[in-house]
Amino acid sequence: MSMGGGGGDERGEEQAIVTSTRAHDAAATYAVRISGATGDNAWRVNGVYEVTDEVSGGMPVYKKQGGDMWLEYHVSNGRWMSRSTLYKGQANDACLAHVHCDVGVLPDKAPRGAWHVWVNNAFEAQASVVVTPMSAAEVAAEAAALQAARAATRAAAQAAKVRESVN
Repeated sequence: MSMGGGGGDERGEEQAIVTSTRAHDAAATYAVRISGATGDNAWRVNGVYEVTDEVSGGMPVYKKQGGDMWLEYHVSNGRWMSRSTLYKGQANDACLAHVHCDVGVLPDKAPRGAWHVWVNNAFEAQASVVVTPMSAAEVAAEAAALQAARAATRAAAQAAKVRESVN
């Protein structure tokens, strides 16, 4: 796609814009789960990212549940990038994980096995990283299960405290 005056294929640019819009519309109903990242930043990269109303590079922006991580596409480097709020929206390569793919390709359709994760101060290719789409119902069910597990943990801790005080 041409970025400036003259010489660009206007039909090609139009097609890219239409593709991006269609991809964004299709993504509006789901979230994605990143799993399989390893190393010292795995806990920041892995997780469920819910679609937001924001757009970057013509593609939807996703926010990680319970964290300050974002998944956004940058046309300038052709990458989906998992990055912190500190670097969100900036035109640079600062991220903890990334994958190269064409404009209009949603993160769950990016080339499998092509993700790179920042490990020990360098990017490491990690074929284990998988991005899967999630419906709104799946996201809600997982959130409810997590909330129930946390409540059970709190109840068990409280019961242990009561038993301890009785003894």
